[in-house]
Amino acid sequence: MERDVIRSDLKKQEIQPQLLLDKYLALLEKDIKILFPKRSLQYATCPVTDEQEVRGSFRKLGMQYQISQSLGNIYLSLQPDMNDLKLFYLWSSARKFWLSELWPQTQRIREKKIMMCILQREILG
Repeated sequence: MERDVIRSDLKKQEIQPQLLLDKYLALLEKDIKILFPKRSLQYATCPVTDEQEVRGSFRKLGMQYQISQSLGNIYLSLQPDMNDLKLFYLWSSARKFWLSELWPQTQRIREKKIMMCILQREILG
């Protein structure tokens, strides 16, 4: 799919208008603090290799990401368990905003420039 998007004339601003994206990210950061309290997060190793060694790490939206030593995989550690993740998707104000505001305002352009591009490739080969 990524190749299809790159080949189209799609601009990031068309599917992620900056003002809406900024609001979404602010809501997301707030949700993470509320719905994933630090005490509930669990240590994780690389989900691909199970290695503990890392070549680097970085923080984004208050969460710590690791880069695995051998393959450079990026993963979240500390991370929520599956139940907390399900609750996040049920109660997240950021997700509700994405579904009710951001997605509807960009749906037409996504369908036109992403979905049609994929369908054309599948049909035309």
